[in-house]
Amino acid sequence: MSEWVRKAVIDRLNAVHMHVDAKVAIEGLSDEEAKMDPYEGGRSPKEFLYHIVFWQDFEYDMLRGTVHEVKKGSDWDVGSETWDGLVERFNIGLEGLLSIATNWDMDKEIKITETVSTRVGPALLGISQHTSYHLGQLVTTRKALGKWSKD
Repeated sequence: MSEWVRKAVIDRLNAVHMHVDAKVAIEGLSDEEAKMDPYEGGRSPKEFLYHIVFWQDFEYDMLRGTVHEVKKGSDWDVGSETWDGLVERFNIGLEGLLSIATNWDMDKEIKITETVSTRVGPALLGISQHTSYHLGQLVTTRKALGKWSKD
């Protein structure tokens, strides 16, 4: 795979041309603020970040050879996680994915099941798109709650 593709993947993981810097999007909230929903039936910043981290960890493990079974809805079940703990997990996971993007063969095939596989590059693009989508929701939620002062 061409080096421009590697650079594009790394840029996307780093939020270049995708969304607000993820570290900016998640900074400056207390655990109490992160639990707030802007309206009944909505999602809190904490739920969005948990969901992002859940799939980030899933993707990282999958790329390294371990595919976890996912129980429906478990990707939104925050449980006893703290906001600061999720921020730390996000940052650690992002560094791991950036290391893979920097050092691995982007064409390397990753077996998911006996009949399903992907490649490193597309997997990393997929998780960066997923993160971007939900970070947009997280920022919009913060704005609705009056907890965004970055504009």
